[in-house]
Amino acid sequence: MADKDFIKTLQNELGHLAEVRDELRVQLSLAKAELSQEWDKLEGHWLHVQDEVKRLGEQTKPPAQQLGQAAHHLVDELKRGYERIRSQLKS
Repeated sequence: MADKDFIKTLQNELGHLAEVRDELRVQLSLAKAELSQEWDKLEGHWLHVQDEVKRLGEQTKPPAQQLGQAAHHLVDELKRGYERIRSQLKS
């Protein structure tokens, strides 16, 4: 049951990040060129996290927790990256 709660938390965080991602995608078209490289890097992480969470949802054994921690780390990295882009767009 704890694995399902963990996955649900990750899915909720990804839902929020999807909203931030969509907002930033629109703003990025008007942004400075150097932010494009940061965006491209984050897009790679985004795809990886989506795959990991999908895979986690399909697993029910203890290794899912270890994979979940890795996915959670990637979610945190996405948050920081999106915040860097957001702050650059504001300046």
